[in-house]
Amino acid sequence: MSESELEIKHFVDLLRKSYLPSSPRHLTPEGLKLEFCASVTELHDAGVKFVAKESKSLLDIEFNNGILAIPPLELEDVTESLFRNLIVYEQCHYYFDSYIIDYIALLDFLIDTPKDVEILVRNGIIKNWLGNSKEASNLFSSLFKEIRLASSNFYYSSICRDLKEYSNKTCNRHMALLKHKDPRLHATEEHKLRYLGSFLKRNEKKCLGDYIDIVKNKEENIRQSYAENSTLTSNKFMEMVLDVSAFIIELFLRSYDSKKIEENDRIVYKPKMIVEVIRDIKIEENQLPYFILKMLYDLAIQPNELYGDQFINVVCKFFKVDYSSESELEIKHFVDLLRKSYLPSLPRNLTPEGLKLEFCTSVTELHDAGVKFLAKESKSLLDIEFNDGILAIPPLELEDATESLLRNLIVYEQCHYYFDSYIIDYIALLDFLINTPKDVEILVRDGIIKNWLENNEEASNLFSGLVKEIRLASSNFYCSSICRNLKEYSNKAYNRHTALLKSKYFNHPWAAISCVNAFVLLILTIIQVVTGIISNIQTCSKGS
Repeated sequence: MSESELEIKHFVDLLRKSYLPSSPRHLTPEGLKLEFCASVTELHDAGVKFVAKESKSLLDIEFNNGILAIPPLELEDVTESLFRNLIVYEQCHYYFDSYIIDYIALLDFLIDTPKDVEILVRNGIIKNWLGNSKEASNLFSSLFKEIRLASSNFYYSSICRDLKEYSNKTCNRHMALLKHKDPRLHATEEHKLRYLGSFLKRNEKKCLGDYIDIVKNKEENIRQSYAENSTLTSNKFMEMVLDVSAFIIELFLRSYDSKKIEENDRIVYKPKMIVEVIRDIKIEENQLPYFILKMLYDLAIQPNELYGDQFINVVCKFFKVDYSSESELEIKHFVDLLRKSYLPSLPRNLTPEGLKLEFCTSVTELHDAGVKFLAKESKSLLDIEFNDGILAIPPLELEDATESLLRNLIVYEQCHYYFDSYIIDYIALLDFLINTPKDVEILVRDGIIKNWLENNEEASNLFSGLVKEIRLASSNFYCSSICRNLKEYSNKAYNRHTALLKSKYFNHPWAAISCVNAFVLLILTIIQVVTGIISNIQTCSKGS
């Protein structure tokens, strides 16, 4: 604590000062993007150990040699109120020196689920006096909605980067071990061999050597498609590429024509298995180059067969997307194809210089301000429009695989399309619109969201979870004009009052009838009063 009491402004200021860390903050080097760390569970699975650290400051967090040391935190009934007051205080007076906000952000990155809380409780880092672990995990996701990080000044940037590097190294090592230990993976490999056999039989004029020659001739190009150099020998590399390619193509063809699926197929006929396979196919780091898949497909499938002469038709049907470009040569891999299929029809416009980035309010608030929501037919998810008080949004299906798909698209855009990040902008807009289950409920009712998840709360949490992984380019936000127009419309008193009147008095047929009756009664009363006054005046005139 400071030696001078004269520095203390009030109790909240005293509390903030008592929590400050012993080490000063360092600016994030220019050009280095802000890193968000994975959850406690993911870090734990990657081999990170958690230790309760003795320290005078809650914020003295360290990561060294695979150990994340965090001072213990007690969660009780008053904790949320205390943190909210500290957030408000820092946002008003210490925006670029916001240690408490950065601490809460880090805890929110670490804690996504009750399981994360349980691990921290077990290691003595959290002492949870709240009702349960879920309540504790909800506390930080709720607090995080109130804050905005200064990306160049995030106190825990170096810790997040170190955690990410450590996790990536250990995850690769663990995956290699799992492939030898998990008996289920051996069963999958066996099924892959069956698929390979079926694939090779599709063109009886070609033999295994013909397919190997294609892969061998393109080996260097395939290797160059990956960020990391493969240590596999040439033969092992070709074997891996051919096995995976044949499996994917055969899976696509069986899904395309269900009549040709074998009865003992343990993938297509098992919903859980097919969902897992699709999820793996969509993972960004698992991508095979599109060109090699197309070349192998063209060799195996004759033009006069049911599937047609275009691999793109089969792929689009499998992923349930529409790819309108005439050239398949532009496609790098499946994640790239999915991104291209979601791109909007209109190009982006840069936000005029000096005009700040606008965030729109939630669906519920917009609804209360008179905005109507309409499900719009469009080939692209991102073709969103706002005209004459109507926000038109193409329908979105939320299912088990949606989060995984969007996360992979986020990773892909952050690596390759940072200043042209349409998917990231789309997710950000949905996060602005969806804050609570009620927001989801309105969008479901209007046909904009088809929610196959457990409940509306899970759907709202999906977007708040995704937005933690993104960083918006403020001068280039695709939905800027929509957000500005929504804000202007909402701020108009007429729209707000009209909407309030409708929701309060005309939201139900009986309420509307009652209001009309009351209005008619009022008019009749006025007429009666006016008639009485006129009658009295006439009587007085005759008497005089």
